[in-house]
Amino acid sequence: EDQSFQQGQLREFEFKFAEYLLQSAARTQSAPRSTTAPSPPAPLPGDGSRRPGEGQQAERDASSATARAEMLIVALEREYVPPAQNEMVPAGDPVFRRIQFLKVQLYLQTNRIEPAKSLLQSLYQRAELITSRKEDYLKAADLLAKVRLPVAARAVRQELYEELHRQDPLVNAHSVGLAEVHLESKQPAKAVAVLDRMRHSGVANEEGHRLAAQLLWKYRST
Repeated sequence: EDQSFQQGQLREFEFKFAEYLLQSAARTQSAPRSTTAPSPPAPLPGDGSRRPGEGQQAERDASSATARAEMLIVALEREYVPPAQNEMVPAGDPVFRRIQFLKVQLYLQTNRIEPAKSLLQSLYQRAELITSRKEDYLKAADLLAKVRLPVAARAVRQELYEELHRQDPLVNAHSVGLAEVHLESKQPAKAVAVLDRMRHSGVANEEGHRLAAQLLWKYRST
């Protein structure tokens, strides 16, 4: 039992360290770069400005952090042992999914977009109830949005809200989520149709009217 606890603690440390390395690399990679601006003059001693070569050093540090994160993720995946009840479908295990989401983040930061999308799809489309997969959909959309793939992120959210809406069309939040995706995609007619169905889906749906009005006001310029 003590050994199992220690292994769990070590694995949690490895997860946290891999997340830290990826975040550190992402901060450096997202820093604005200019290819046309002239080189600044050499800074005066003590003025706190970036010294020549610091940009290249930051890029080397980011590459090193990414490489170390990849090694950690490979080790986590190699050492992973699925629980007996999830042996045939490991995607149902939260630990397995956490490893895969780290791998997706790595893929996205190293411009392996299609493998990342494919891996995400295997996670949020697994054969479980949509309520069990909602957070995976939202996490996938968030990861795609962070690497400036808004169209792909919206497609994931649209799939989520369409599935939620099919399962329970009387929940206002499902309709509002789907309508907002349509508005973000510059498709106001589709959004209004979804909101109209929501407003008339129940007797005296005052909340539905209020939510529809708030959403349409938010996107009034669309």
